[in-house]
Amino acid sequence: MPLIMKYLPGIKSLKRYWKCFVLVSLSFFLCSKGFCQRTEVTLTKTVGHIPNFWAKIEPTDEDSSNLKLPTGLKLKYYNNYNTSLAPIENAYRRYKNSEISYDAFLAKAKSVYPYINIDTTKLAINIKKYASSKIHLISGIDSTGNKVILVDANDDGIISTNEIFIYSQQQTDSLTAHPHADETLTNTLLSQTAMDGSSRSFNVKIFPVSIGEPNTATSASREVTDFSLLRNEFWTGDVLINDQLITIYAQPRTFYNELFNMQFRIKCDNKDDYFFFNMNDYWNNDKLSLSIDSVSVISSEKIKLFISYQSPPRKFNDTTFTMSLQNVANNSVETLGSFLHARKYILIDYWGTWCAPCIEKIPALQEIQQRFSDKLSIISIAYDFDIKKVADFDKAHQLNWGSYFIDRNIEKNLTKPLKVLHYPTYRLYDELGNLIFSGKGDPDKDIDSIIRILSR
Repeated sequence: MPLIMKYLPGIKSLKRYWKCFVLVSLSFFLCSKGFCQRTEVTLTKTVGHIPNFWAKIEPTDEDSSNLKLPTGLKLKYYNNYNTSLAPIENAYRRYKNSEISYDAFLAKAKSVYPYINIDTTKLAINIKKYASSKIHLISGIDSTGNKVILVDANDDGIISTNEIFIYSQQQTDSLTAHPHADETLTNTLLSQTAMDGSSRSFNVKIFPVSIGEPNTATSASREVTDFSLLRNEFWTGDVLINDQLITIYAQPRTFYNELFNMQFRIKCDNKDDYFFFNMNDYWNNDKLSLSIDSVSVISSEKIKLFISYQSPPRKFNDTTFTMSLQNVANNSVETLGSFLHARKYILIDYWGTWCAPCIEKIPALQEIQQRFSDKLSIISIAYDFDIKKVADFDKAHQLNWGSYFIDRNIEKNLTKPLKVLHYPTYRLYDELGNLIFSGKGDPDKDIDSIIRILSR
């Protein structure tokens, strides 16, 4: 007993040191693995579209629609369409009606937004509250050549006068030639009324022509009745983090404002990052990294974001040489890791057969390959819609370097972590995979810079 008493103060002291060690280690671990500081920002709902970006929601064909032409309205020809306000809600409704299995509902929900935990309680309330989460539309041409678009937002088969939109042939032709001339179109507020009399609404602009990428859901014979629905509302707000003014834009992925299903864009000190990112994704620059952890509702016009951030920024590894890519030549799935340690520089060209500047600069790449063949490997990564088209292009232009494919129809965000914004984008790596040059979006200047580096 006296021996224990003799050493007891030392044991207690050791315990205190041990506790301090555990706390310091835990703190270090949390800071190295996550974010150590938090803040909040309130965003205000704005009618309009996010600067330099249109959010298009493409309607799909539906020949079996119950929507009929109003009495007295005659169209030479027309087609029926529909789109879902809230795809996850619609899938749950179909499951409850025994049209699809629960597994099929989950698969649909995850395809819309793969990162959420599905709140079926809220979905159950909504499908009881609203008769439908779809809107039905008719698009056609009248006897004078005007384009007429009818919208049934409540899915009750009734077209009210404020749901009929008429566009002259001149207006349609002008928008076909200049699809971003949206100033000629007014905002349209569409709403659905619930069983209890409450409503949910959304702002859109209805374009009488398809803009951006072609409407894959509509056959060529239907192009004359094609159109686009453009979301015309978003939330925005500013927050000052470590002396950097951060502007955050938020926008739901569906018409109905599902706050768990939002995408975000950042402007930092008036410099735009044009990539959207999801909840819990990390955004970073050279001074700061942040993540939006959650969203809460303040009112119908305001939402609050809860943000975790770290400065200096969390470090992100370049995933270029670990991405799984489809080889254009043999369709096998590979990584680019085999190009490393070959005692050669590696030049990666992000391009597409749809990109005129990309094609224009291919001869310059061929000259670079000839000139520096002893010290350079070239890899083309086509962000494209059809691998066969890429393969045919490679063959026709005698491209004899590594050629890989990212399916633009499926992998919408695969290049996002790499921040590939411009096409073509040229990136030069050393033999160990360290990035030594990244293109600035000017192909001529970028190629000159690459030649200067390789000529050293």
